[in-house]
Amino acid sequence: MDARSFAQVALRLLAVFMIFIGLAGLPSAVYVLTDHSVPIDSNVDPRLYIASLLFPMILGIVVWMVSPMLARWMVGKSEASGSFTLLDVTRVQTVAFVVLGVWLAIRALSALLVVMANSQLDSPFYWAKVVELVLSLCLIFGAKFFARLVRGIRDFGLEHLR
Repeated sequence: MDARSFAQVALRLLAVFMIFIGLAGLPSAVYVLTDHSVPIDSNVDPRLYIASLLFPMILGIVVWMVSPMLARWMVGKSEASGSFTLLDVTRVQTVAFVVLGVWLAIRALSALLVVMANSQLDSPFYWAKVVELVLSLCLIFGAKFFARLVRGIRDFGLEHLR
């Protein structure tokens, strides 16, 4: 399995997880639609609550469909098409950091929708989720840096154990 195939498999696993999270939220969405009240707070707009439940599922479908293009972006354009590149630890960690960052960003966006539905933009929870979203974006776009950092720490530790 080359790096691009591995990245695509990881993205599709993430997509399946997001679709599952969305499907798990469907009973709550049906409850909100039939009862016209949200189980969290009576001041929450039911449309935003339903959007926060359905957002992961819709995004999971999109991630599944664009996973080949995202995998090419994650691995890099230096790889020639049709060539077989063995996976090294740094590439695997880069893919893992990107997938983890996407998952954390989706969680933060979903929580931000709920907070905005409650109109609690001045609460500390809102700012905590904004910071979580920014950090997850840093994890996505800085995945290669973090993979190299982990490799450097590992190499430093191995060097001092000898």
